[in-house]
Amino acid sequence: MTDIVIVGSGGFGREVVTLLEDLNLDCKAWNILGFWNSDGSQEGAEVSGLPVLSRAELFSLNRLPAFVLGLGFPEAKRNAVQALPPEATFPTLIHPTVVRSSRVEISQRGVVITARCILTTDIAVKDFAMLNLACTVGHDSVIGEYASLSPGTHISGRVKIGTGVSMGTGSVVIPERSVGEWSVIGAGSVVISDIPANVTAVGVPAKVTNRAG
Repeated sequence: MTDIVIVGSGGFGREVVTLLEDLNLDCKAWNILGFWNSDGSQEGAEVSGLPVLSRAELFSLNRLPAFVLGLGFPEAKRNAVQALPPEATFPTLIHPTVVRSSRVEISQRGVVITARCILTTDIAVKDFAMLNLACTVGHDSVIGEYASLSPGTHISGRVKIGTGVSMGTGSVVIPERSVGEWSVIGAGSVVISDIPANVTAVGVPAKVTNRAG
């Protein structure tokens, strides 16, 4: 079994525990050591029956464990990766119920795909992307680095989701549209035109409500 630590002890971090447990039903691959928070919060606490490790405890281990990001916000994911040593490893974890074709290219660095997601064909999923429960991704689409798709997000064909994009629960992108890097799409929103980078867009159809700076 491979030792693994979940980065982030909040709600999604606890859901990652369930993902690892489900993966272990088929093959006892993961020994969950506990949680770690890059900001030092909850050190010494117990969450879902597992300890929240301090940085001292983490780096006193005989060797560095694998890490999985139990964080929902793209910027928090990036910051956590940067807070760990460059030699840290982040396996890609895919729930057994995920449906995907052999023509889906999923990065082997830090991707997390939870239960009941469907990815059709000729799709690329980049480093540290996360697809939460029951997301769908259509043909010829790209999910960028650190992007987070909340439960029930539906991405149509030939869509580009940029680096660091956060898609709210139940959001939809129609075919051949793009969402620019580090933008936020609100829950239940429907993207029918390209969304630029570094903005928040909400509504049906989704309209930009806030621009960075």
